[in-house]
Amino acid sequence: MYNFNNALSYIMRRPNKEIIIEILALHEEREGKRVCPTVEKMMKLQAENPTITYDFYSIDDMLEYYFACKEDTEITYKYFHHFPVTSWNMVSVLLGCKVSDIVLGEPFVFMADEVNKYIHPFVRIRAYPHKGKPAFIQSINNIPSSICFFFMIPQYMNLCTHIDIFDLLDDNIVRESALIDVYTKSNYNFKLKHLIPSIGSDLTGAYLDEQFFTRRLNCHQACMKSPNTCHYCTAYEKMYETIAKKNEEQDIDLIVGGS
Repeated sequence: MYNFNNALSYIMRRPNKEIIIEILALHEEREGKRVCPTVEKMMKLQAENPTITYDFYSIDDMLEYYFACKEDTEITYKYFHHFPVTSWNMVSVLLGCKVSDIVLGEPFVFMADEVNKYIHPFVRIRAYPHKGKPAFIQSINNIPSSICFFFMIPQYMNLCTHIDIFDLLDDNIVRESALIDVYTKSNYNFKLKHLIPSIGSDLTGAYLDEQFFTRRLNCHQACMKSPNTCHYCTAYEKMYETIAKKNEEQDIDLIVGGS
């Protein structure tokens, strides 16, 4: 309820800004009191403030909201499911629920043409440019290199015609502020692992070019089907490591020769 009041106060000061309110649990109670307003109250708030969008963490909560407001065709209620879609099944469910946004997961982020044809005409598309390899599979050995997962750096975001909004969210508010600072600038040329920790190599943003990211737009993340299907990203990574090692050896030789 505190966040709802803050959102309404923010809207009064900035009427042209969109407000996204995260709904962690629609029916959660603390000390015998509801954390969220009732569905009816939430609908009324949206009807009075069309710049409010609800972000539901629970698909069941989102469905409850959808069924409550679907008969009211005079008002456009904006809401979506917080977590990235990873199947056409879920895409169909969300489109059927008239969501305003869909967060893309893998492999959809690598399927620009199909997303633009079958999803993008109906909703806004969101994605995370800074997550990379999911934490829960970091220690699994047969998964391809971390660079094979989705990430994007500032200078090539415009290539993603299938994505409208890049969400920069982090549990650490300091890191989140740093992400916003980086992604609102034109270039990131430093080591990727500092921006996206799940990419463990010393690969730099300066080394990756437009061709690299363009190739990945419609690769369907084929490397996950079989280790023999595609080696494009890992080849890029190995080439960088080879060049970096050669440069390092040359520097050592120069130092020895001049001593």
